[in-house]
Amino acid sequence: MPGDEDLILLASRRSTLDWVLRRAAVAERRIELRAGVTVSGLLASDGTDPPRICGMRLGSDTMRADVIVDASGRQSKIAQWLVAIGVPPPPLESAECGVLYYGRHARLRRDAPRPSLPTGFGSVIGYQTFAAVLFLADNDTIMYGLAIFSEDPDLKLLRSRLAFEAAARLVPWLAPWLDCSEPITDPFAMGSVLNTLRRMVVGGRPLALGIHPVGDATCTTNPTFGRGVSLAFHQVQALARVLDEYPGDLEAQAFAMDEYVATHIEPWFRDQAAADMGRLAQFRRAILGTGITPTPAAATDKSTITFQHVLNASAFDPVIWRAAVRRGMLLDSPNAWRRNEDLLGRVRRMVEAGLRPPPLIEPPREEIVAAVRAAASPPIQA
Repeated sequence: MPGDEDLILLASRRSTLDWVLRRAAVAERRIELRAGVTVSGLLASDGTDPPRICGMRLGSDTMRADVIVDASGRQSKIAQWLVAIGVPPPPLESAECGVLYYGRHARLRRDAPRPSLPTGFGSVIGYQTFAAVLFLADNDTIMYGLAIFSEDPDLKLLRSRLAFEAAARLVPWLAPWLDCSEPITDPFAMGSVLNTLRRMVVGGRPLALGIHPVGDATCTTNPTFGRGVSLAFHQVQALARVLDEYPGDLEAQAFAMDEYVATHIEPWFRDQAAADMGRLAQFRRAILGTGITPTPAAATDKSTITFQHVLNASAFDPVIWRAAVRRGMLLDSPNAWRRNEDLLGRVRRMVEAGLRPPPLIEPPREEIVAAVRAAASPPIQA
């Protein structure tokens, strides 16, 4: 169908992607790569309002620049740098993800057949008390992991290699992938994960001119869904177009990039923050026994159809499937499906007919907790 040519996915480990990008940067004659150099601050021109950023401090050295792009990630120090030159910090909105991730890379054995996945190229399967993930990657590698509630009192022992392995093997669809692969890393943990959004125009006024945060320095979202790299690449392309369209007009650049963030980045932040809020409430009810159990809404009109209904119906209708995949690949905005009357009608008919894919078997929590505790405990010496 028209548009299917857009449904192309590049699957890679982050380390491989970083290596490829670094090689490309080194090969570019117009790029000077300075390894081991730390930016310690910004330079601003005197007497400009808003302040005009004109360079950086590199320890005891300085570097002048027409435009500075901050691609230093979620640990960006742009707020501290701006405060140090008398500029108010950009407001950083945040929303809790509430999860701890434990993951591992493995290489598929060539002599073993590949098991099936619940969903396509990779799977993110959310259960009542945790989530299991697996993604296909480059060079016959995979990444599999478990995402647990950050307040879970029983599963933080997953940082132990044996405990992680024991828990992963209790997930029915994940265990076969462990059997056909060999680990190439120890389990690694990722915590303190937040959804964040930073804006550089406040009250209709740019905080500073000549500086643009991109990627995670602008927005971070729950990494379960792998949106960060795609959003970063899209934003960098937008910045290149803005710089071409408004050469030398720093104020126009600032407003154009803020409009881009509001239109193309902020909706994904809002979408993920809302989804995580619902998931956290579910975890707290199931694990801690706190919170209010919601009353399920019947999908009888547009206002009560949720994206979970769309996902359920996508197993039975190729049109709905394409809409779900396009959203998952960030080809459509997070709420584009709400404005598609044909799609809503199709989903409503599926819901009214009671069609939904069979639920995946969730390992009993008590079995996972017992396996994790047993694997993490040191053996008893005779």
